[in-house]
Amino acid sequence: MARRRRKSGSSASSIFGIVAVVLILVGGIAFLICNKLPSVDEKTSCPKDSSLSKKTIVLLFDTTQKMTATQEKKIKNTVFQVVSASEIFDRILIYEVEPALDNLLKAAFDFCKPPKDALGNPVLQKFAQLNFERELENIFQDPDYERTTSPIIEALGSISASFPLNGSKRHLIIASDFIENSEILNQFQSNWIDKAKSNKLLEDRRPTLEGVEVSMLFIPRASIRHHNKEFSNWWKEYLKSSGARLVDQEFFDPDTGNSYILFPFIPITG
Repeated sequence: MARRRRKSGSSASSIFGIVAVVLILVGGIAFLICNKLPSVDEKTSCPKDSSLSKKTIVLLFDTTQKMTATQEKKIKNTVFQVVSASEIFDRILIYEVEPALDNLLKAAFDFCKPPKDALGNPVLQKFAQLNFERELENIFQDPDYERTTSPIIEALGSISASFPLNGSKRHLIIASDFIENSEILNQFQSNWIDKAKSNKLLEDRRPTLEGVEVSMLFIPRASIRHHNKEFSNWWKEYLKSSGARLVDQEFFDPDTGNSYILFPFIPITG
């Protein structure tokens, strides 16, 4: 009888040992799955699973009228602060104001914020980070001011149709003097507000900005007398009636602790 008890005890120990090994293996596999590095595009650093991009941050950069070096620097600093406070894999796109009636605008910058260690190779990671920073810096080098029109509304319509359909939170920063100069409306004219009333093209070309959080980096033009509060208020209402949300935009990167609040209306003076 004593031998049987020992055999039974030995068998129980073996079963316990097998269960323990199985649990360890299952736990190890689960850890590897949960911590598996996502597959990313080597050029853009965007994850191939687009649902990992939680935010899409778009800048519409209006270089149709020359601005001062101080204004350029303020816009650049604002964009860099937003990017610094964004999370890894947040997608950043930068467009310039150009005609977009026949074709959608092509982004001058289209990258995701590179993650630390996600490429699995420190050399590749360093290259991705340097490439991201260099391309972002290049956007603000020698802007092309040689443009005859300022089709801001067309550009906004193109952008609204270009937001990725991945459920990401949508942010839009418009750095512009907001002076529309196109077949839709010429806001250089002093009687522009009368021509805006019952303007069919304004409605036909209205962008769809439902749910998009928008910030206006407003560049004042002292040489134009009617470029005043009434002018900027008209644009605020036009954007709101197109579905845009002019609200504080909050950015926070939990990995670095960087945070930044972008206000809905910022005059870019200097």
